[in-house]
Amino acid sequence: MPSVIFACIISMSVAASICIILFFLLRIITKKLFSNTWHYYIWLAVVCLFLIPFKLNIPNADFRFIPVTTDEILKFTAPDLDVYEISAEPTEINPLVQIVKGLPLIWLGGVMFTLLYKVIMYSRFALFIKKMGVCSDKAMTEYAVHNSVKIKKAHINAPFLAGILTPVIYLPDVKLDDTEHEMVIAHEMTHFKRKDILYKLVIQAVLCIHWFNPLAYLMNRDMQKHCELSCDEKTISKMDGDKRKIYMKTILNLIGRTSAIQSSMTTAMGASKSETEKRIQMIIKNKKISAGAKYISVFAAVILLFVGILTASQFNAANAAIPDNMQDNVTRNDDFENIAEGDHSPRLKPGAS
Repeated sequence: MPSVIFACIISMSVAASICIILFFLLRIITKKLFSNTWHYYIWLAVVCLFLIPFKLNIPNADFRFIPVTTDEILKFTAPDLDVYEISAEPTEINPLVQIVKGLPLIWLGGVMFTLLYKVIMYSRFALFIKKMGVCSDKAMTEYAVHNSVKIKKAHINAPFLAGILTPVIYLPDVKLDDTEHEMVIAHEMTHFKRKDILYKLVIQAVLCIHWFNPLAYLMNRDMQKHCELSCDEKTISKMDGDKRKIYMKTILNLIGRTSAIQSSMTTAMGASKSETEKRIQMIIKNKKISAGAKYISVFAAVILLFVGILTASQFNAANAAIPDNMQDNVTRNDDFENIAEGDHSPRLKPGAS
């Protein structure tokens, strides 16, 4: 069973990796045509490939990504032989076979370690935020979209949103004027409406399962960047020119402000200088996406997802027989061990008498 699961995980990881590479190769085109929101949500397609073992049955299409087995070679070259004799001489056991047999356990150990690390770090973060004082909720009356959303103040540098079941907006323990307060709340409430924390939770699950894949971490980094860019894009979409200037001023005031204790399961309005410059440029340009471009973006997303599903399906179909082949190799390996211990009896081909 571990071998079956591990083979499936590898197939999903390879298929998702191909799509990640494809996305970045097309970025030079998509960044000019599509919005930051598109670049943010397109990673959901890759997340599906990381987590769901797709398999499509395509008639007359037998793609093989694994080498021909020894049994197939023997069957082709010697079809009339009913008995395969094994040499009585001790045969050296290939250490690579032993390593391959241990890979599923190594992967499982990595999953447990990564999950434990993330749980410990988030628990440390949760313990920190429990010590924060509660601010007055009256500031939320105009902007609240859910009664459970609260505001708290803390000794942090930048505001952020945390929590899935009990979402809370945390504000820095510094003086904010009314306009800055309004912009901060509007930004974090946009994160809340879009369920960005839940999105990030799913990404963390991907990182736990595919901890060995560096492209998964690259995807996470790009998603985090476009999370803030797309949030800015959505927040200012209904603002007039004057409010957008105030919004930019608020972002500029938060340059370099990031909380040292901030978790990957939060959103933060503050950012580094380079990231802030990109956000300001996006707000200034305020690029409008035409209706045609929106239709094209949806079509492109569907095509890219289909390519990923097709790739995943072919890898899954090709690897469906891998566990049996691995078991055959283990059986032959046991035969060699028995021969080395003095059992020189020949092995009969299944079905031979």
